[in-house]
Parts: sequence; structure tokens; C-alpha cells
Amino acid sequence: MKVLRTIHALLVLGIVFVTASYARGAVRGYVPGSLNDSEAAVTANIVETVTVMMDLDQGPATYRATGFLHSFSSDTPSDDLVVPLKPRMFRLHADEAWDCYPRVKQLGAKVQLVVSDSYGYAKWPGYNQYQSAWERTIADLVAQADSSGFTDIEWDIWNEPNYWRFWGASTQQFYDTWEIGYRKLRSLKPGAVIVGPSSTGSIQYVKDFLLFAKGHNVLPDIVSFHVIWDNERNIPSYAGDLRAFMASNGINIQKISLNEYDSFDGSDTNKTSVPDPGRHVRLLANLEWAGVDSAAKSVWSDGWTLDNVAPNNTKTPLWWAYKAYADITGRLVQVVSSPSIDGVAGQDPSTGTASVLLGRYGGATGDIGVSVTALDRVSYLASGGKIHVVAQKITASTSGSALPQRVIDADYAISNNQITVALPGFASTEAFVLTLAAPVSNDLTPPVISNIQASDLTSSSATITWTTDEVSDSQVEYGKSTSYGSVTSIGSPLVTAHNVSLSGLDAQTTYNYRVKSKDAAGNPAVSSNQTFITAAPPDTTKPQVSITSPSNGSSVTRGY
Repeated sequence: MKVLRTIHALLVLGIVFVTASYARGAVRGYVPGSLNDSEAAVTANIVETVTVMMDLDQGPATYRATGFLHSFSSDTPSDDLVVPLKPRMFRLHADEAWDCYPRVKQLGAKVQLVVSDSYGYAKWPGYNQYQSAWERTIADLVAQADSSGFTDIEWDIWNEPNYWRFWGASTQQFYDTWEIGYRKLRSLKPGAVIVGPSSTGSIQYVKDFLLFAKGHNVLPDIVSFHVIWDNERNIPSYAGDLRAFMASNGINIQKISLNEYDSFDGSDTNKTSVPDPGRHVRLLANLEWAGVDSAAKSVWSDGWTLDNVAPNNTKTPLWWAYKAYADITGRLVQVVSSPSIDGVAGQDPSTGTASVLLGRYGGATGDIGVSVTALDRVSYLASGGKIHVVAQKITASTSGSALPQRVIDADYAISNNQITVALPGFASTEAFVLTLAAPVSNDLTPPVISNIQASDLTSSSATITWTTDEVSDSQVEYGKSTSYGSVTSIGSPLVTAHNVSLSGLDAQTTYNYRVKSKDAAGNPAVSSNQTFITAAPPDTTKPQVSITSPSNGSSVTRGY
């Protein structure tokens, strides 16, 4: 197939943002009919094509785009809705931060505390009669954080100083307020991570602020801004422009936090009524391409809903889109966009899978081609010259019961080191999730076990390691005879490098053991019998001292 395309590349510090437009044409793909087809080989009418390039590594999956503004408490939404999304950051006011801090840290996320929310948005401070009240607000927050042991906080000094609702004085007076707050915070917490200016709508405002902050030696550790009522595809250029500006002005700030975002523009007045998975996936993709350190989704009036991702403790289509993003593990790879579709993709040899998440906004409903190239770089995905693909559609809906729909479950033959999948009826606002793995239906070969070792031997524990030639689970049978008698639980996920810990063992005892692994097709492998000897117990006996009656005038010295 001859494909005509135009590629526009925007370099953002090594991150390639590529937009491609493709001529309409026919490619090899799959149109859903029977989900039991052994191989997909149906010609589809492709209106746009996206390319996933397995040879262009984009770094580890960090979920930089998953963060939330307010909309979160110490117990709501419930853990089953929050944990699977792997949130990276929560931007909160002080009362929320104190309440949520333990839960946020359990999630492995960061707290951004908005200092100005505690001061309030009136009586604008600066070098005036309100300076002492502003400094007292900061001192009180630091004291509260320290007394609670809440040490891992990013301090966001003021929210949206260029928006009338949150700042009603001059820009210079805000600069004074920033300088006062910065110096007070540094005096109380020299190592504090300071965030700012958290402005909205203007990168030029951020640049002017940074020049002021550099001139007064009050630069933030993380530069922050908001993108609201904007096109998500502008985000990489905003970040790239800001980095170039900082580099040319000798400002060395490595981290950018886009600490308020949402996927709507000025025409999107009904932004919260129907969660739009397609547009949000595009936003997640552009935040990834921008290389931000963190980001926070924002829907300001929706209570404890993760900003409308999980209203009323339900799994909306938007929740499933964020879940699909969190399910991308391992290393990210390049996605070449189409006119209306952006996406995020990753590959992970430890799980034996690759994942592709695509979101669409605009364009007529039609079949979308997904070409996955450079498959020799991910050979673990192939078996017998084929790759198995499962594709699920996420449709925009307000229903908490709107589950992703499986529309493809088929094998694709590799041709010219790639496959092309046709996603049927991909409409604007929808998202698709693709999972790629080696076909398993005809696999009757068990994994090959090798390199079995027992290490880290103590009087009561041991570590058993081994490798397999394909991803498989992990289990060890062990005991004082070849009848064993004890067995570990089956370890997951499927891996090629296995590590199982044994505990509760008897000291200075010979143990027999064998390792077991089962591959994704259910083929089991069991090793031959192995042995190890636990260490002797530690010597806990106190020394015994006896003294024979010494002669008069003798001395006795104690020692060990």
C-alpha cells in the first residue's frame, strides 16, 4: 500500500511530537465479525492512520499526567477507584492536605499545597499593612506541616495571580507578595520545594515572572502554569517555548507542573456533563509529549469525584480511559498522530505485552488504521510470525456502567516487520485500548527453566531464583524431604526472571525444593530436585565465668 503523509515534528528537549495526515486507502486489518477468527485479514476502509513505532523509546512510564485538583478526601473516592489510576500528584488547600496526606503518600503521590487558599483572596498582601498577615499564614502552615510530620510537600505560593478572581492588585504587588512569601518560606524551611507562578492563559506572563524572580533570587524549584479553555495540542509547544526561554536566559529549572488542566476549549460549554474519553486521552498524550513533571485535572465544583472521573463512586468512561493509561507499563514508545487522534503506547517485556491508548476528537466516524512498526524490537510479542491483538472501545457516556467494549480479538500476521489493525467505527470523543501479546492458542511448549539458585541463606529464610525462556509465573515447593509438604503462592505478573522468598525455616537444616513455572498458555514446567542448607542459629548463649579461690593479694580481670 502506498501511503501519502505529511509529518510535522516539534522537538521538545528530545521529545518528538509528530502529527501526520494520511491519504485515504486500504490496509490489511480486521473488521469485527467472529471474535474467534484465527487470523485477521480483512480489508477495511481507512480514513486516518496512526503509527506506533516500537524502535523509538520515550522513557519509562511514570503517569506524569495523572493528578487531581481538590476533589479527593481521606476516604472518597474509594481505593478501588483511586489505586488503579496510579495518581502522581494532588493539588490541595491546607485542610485537604492535612486530611489527605497519609493517603496520598500511601498512593506514592505528591501533595502540592496552595498557600494562597489559606490566606484568602482579598486584602492583597505585599509591602503594605497586610505583609505580616501573609507571613503569619505561611508560618502557621509550616508549623502545622512540621508538627504532623508532613515533610514531603510542594509549596504552591499563589494560585492564578493573573486572574481577577484570585488577584486584584498590580502585577508588581504580586511580585512583592511572591518575594515576601518565598523568603519567609525559605527562612523556615530552607529545603522547601517551591512552585509557581501557577498562572493561567499566558506563557508570556510566566516568562515575565521568571525574569523578575531571577533578578531577585527568588526562582521557584518547579515552574507551573494552567491550560484551561485551550487546545490540548498546544501544550507541547508551550512547554518547549518555556524551556527554550529559560535556557536562553540562564534559568535552570528542570521541572514543569501543569497544575490545572482540562480538555475543553471556549466552545465546549457543556464540559462536565458527558465525560469525553477521546479528548482526555489526547490531553494525556500531549502532556506526555510535553514532558511535564506533573499535572492536575480540574473540574472545580464536582465534590469528591477525582474531578468528574469517578462521580458517585462509579467507573465512568473517563475512569476507564485513565485506567488504560495507568495500565501502560515498562517503556513508552513513539506514537505518530493522525489529524484527529493522539495516543500513548508502551511495551513491557516483563509482562510480555504492549499497550496502545488512542483518543479521538473531531473527524467523521470511520475505520482508523493503527500500524505497529519495528516489531523486531519487541520479539517477545510474536509467536509463529503472528501477534495477538485485543482492542476495546471506550464510548463517551454519563453511565457508570458503560464498560469498554471488546471489538477485536484476533491474530495478525507480521509483514515487513509490522502489523496494521483497523479499528472499526472510531468516532469523535471515543477512545480505543489495544493490547498486544504473543498468540497462545496453539502453544503446547512449556517454559524452559534454568539458572536455579538458593541465596541469602539465614537460619530461618532463603531466596530462590531462576530464569525461564518465556514469561511465566513463579512457585516453589519445599520441605525436609523430596515429598516437600510446603508450597508458596503463585507469583504474578508473568516474568522471565523469578524470585521467591522462603521464611519460617529451621536452622542448620537441609531442605529439598523444586521450582515451578507456567506460561500464559497454561503449559507447566517443573525443575528437578534441588537442596540448600540453612545457616546455624545465631549464638545467643551468655559466657560462663568461674573463679578459683585466688591467693591473698591477687587481682581478677574480667574480659571476653
